[in-house]
Amino acid sequence: MTLAATPRPAWRSGGQQLFRQGGASPAPVWLLVLAVLAGTGISLARQPGAGALDTVWAEDGTIFLTDAWQPGFWDELWSPYAGYLHVAPRALAELAALFPASWAAAVLATEAAALTAGMAVVVFVVSAAHLPGTVQRVVASAPVVLLHLGQGDLLNAIANLHWPALYVTFWLLVTTPATRWGTGLSAGFVAVTAASDILVMAYLPLAALRALTGRGAARWLPTGALLVGLATQLLVRLVTDASRGLDPELNPVRLAGAVVARLVPLAVLGERFTGDPRAEADFLVAAAAAWLVALVVLVASVRTAARRDLLFPLVAAAHALVLYLLPSMLAGVFTPRYAAAPAMLLISAAAAVLGRPSSGRQRALAVIATCLLAVVVAANLRVPNERAEGPRWSAEIERAESRCSADSGRVVVPVTPEGWTAVAPCRVLDR
Repeated sequence: MTLAATPRPAWRSGGQQLFRQGGASPAPVWLLVLAVLAGTGISLARQPGAGALDTVWAEDGTIFLTDAWQPGFWDELWSPYAGYLHVAPRALAELAALFPASWAAAVLATEAAALTAGMAVVVFVVSAAHLPGTVQRVVASAPVVLLHLGQGDLLNAIANLHWPALYVTFWLLVTTPATRWGTGLSAGFVAVTAASDILVMAYLPLAALRALTGRGAARWLPTGALLVGLATQLLVRLVTDASRGLDPELNPVRLAGAVVARLVPLAVLGERFTGDPRAEADFLVAAAAAWLVALVVLVASVRTAARRDLLFPLVAAAHALVLYLLPSMLAGVFTPRYAAAPAMLLISAAAAVLGRPSSGRQRALAVIATCLLAVVVAANLRVPNERAEGPRWSAEIERAESRCSADSGRVVVPVTPEGWTAVAPCRVLDR
């Protein structure tokens, strides 16, 4: 007598379908390095006005560079700001502090641009497990560098690297590397991201499902890294004064309205075409157009895609919603940078369903959607923002050096936007 095989639970089968194993790199190493260099240059060139290399953005100067110029590296590394740890930007600021003060703007901007380009390449490589087409992978990875929203905060700023890092973390959690090196690097990235942004808590269910359905160390190592990073955040909150004044937004109507009127229009049309919510007529037209595009993609995917091919885009879209609502609920504001990772997840979901055309009509829709994204990216490549207005770091450092001769040991250096300042010890201006 033979025993019937025990049916595999649906959640386990779905998990194994979701957490796919990556293969060999879809491009040679030299080409990936070239892509990082090109992406770095493009990112720096996107900043208009005074330019990225001669401006320092907000927290980059006021918090991280100012602290990095003080003695006590380890104390600063584990010092919270705005209620949580920022290990990655603090480490990058420490590196910038090793250079002459006059170089700080260029070093900080280049660090941010290079890491952003590197993250785009990581997405291109690991997304091959879910997006077999080269165009699909380009569509999923290029927005990391060419993101069409939030340019006022995100461009070339170490303080805001955690927003694209949240997007990359999603890809690392749904992909199982084929090598031990890949598994280790993936876990390391997840750990640093978790130690730099407490919002990775949104991925806890996804990480738990990965640990339950995967195999070997590759299934639990990134999950363990996520938990270690979050545990570090929690420990720091318990032993230090890491509180942050919040005005939570719990009104479901306002939250739903933000998704309808902000997240989807920004993801589809970008900041320039979406416009200002205060310009009601134009804003409503843009929102309607964005939702029309989104609904067309949704209907096409439901009608033509196989059920097993819908799992990944559904999970990506669900996490986009959670990642947008979580910070918006906690802070009570709907700033464009909150839509950065969610917008990229929505684009990836669309690339997944449109990249497997089952008919000529769907193939045409995929081409149209890709061309629309290209137009939106091009239109939002260089958008006027506060950083463009300066002040220029080089000029402010010269003024600071002249004031230091009669100063008692340190001098205030204005950064952008207006009202933000870095505090430089006179000793670093003498280098």
